[in-house]
Amino acid sequence: VADAASPALADIRRKMRAASSRIREQLDKMIRSPAYQKLLQDPIVTIRDGRFVVPVKAEHRSEVPGLVHDTSASGATVFVEPMGAVEANNELKVLTSREEAEIERIVAELSAEAGSFADAIIADYEILVELNLIFAKARLAYKMKAVMPALTDDGRIRLRHARHPLIDPAKAVPIDVELGGAGSPVRGEGQPAVLGQGQGGLAQPPGAAQFVRLPGIIFLPAFSAYLRPPSAKAKTVTAVP
Repeated sequence: VADAASPALADIRRKMRAASSRIREQLDKMIRSPAYQKLLQDPIVTIRDGRFVVPVKAEHRSEVPGLVHDTSASGATVFVEPMGAVEANNELKVLTSREEAEIERIVAELSAEAGSFADAIIADYEILVELNLIFAKARLAYKMKAVMPALTDDGRIRLRHARHPLIDPAKAVPIDVELGGAGSPVRGEGQPAVLGQGQGGLAQPPGAAQFVRLPGIIFLPAFSAYLRPPSAKAKTVTAVP
């Protein structure tokens, strides 16, 4: 949340920066002091549990009055908050709590305001979902160099240079298939997948294609079956084992 979200938040954060600066200045003087340098594992100021501390050698712990907030994995270092910095750290802790409370208030206020536009937000979300689907179809079609099928109601299925959309184009053998009217069942490995792709509004692998409309029928891409040629007036194609 930006400082400018509210005057109160900007004021709190200004005070937090000032308090942090005072603490660092105080501890910097300490770590640069010759009297303390031999007691410190490293001449740095770090943070533990939101409080500024200095790394003290474990064997010199008693020589640096203060509160221990953490210990290194090896146990050779203890992170001590010197007593002189306790009050300033307390002030910073209070300011941090006030900052969190102000952020919660701002977020709650914005959420309530956004709630009044819930219907418009939901409608926009549904439009974005639809657009995302359209663009996904377009990306797939571009990747496959696909063409859009023509959906007809004449009871016939015509596939030109059709191949299974999930098989590597370098390995798939394109086929021409025309179904409609009387005839024997035709074996089709990729036909159900291509037909289902067309019914789902997806472009097809390269080649001209026309499809009979297939209301209510779902073809699985991995499905392999016999297609019974429809009659001239048929509105559906039946897949049989």
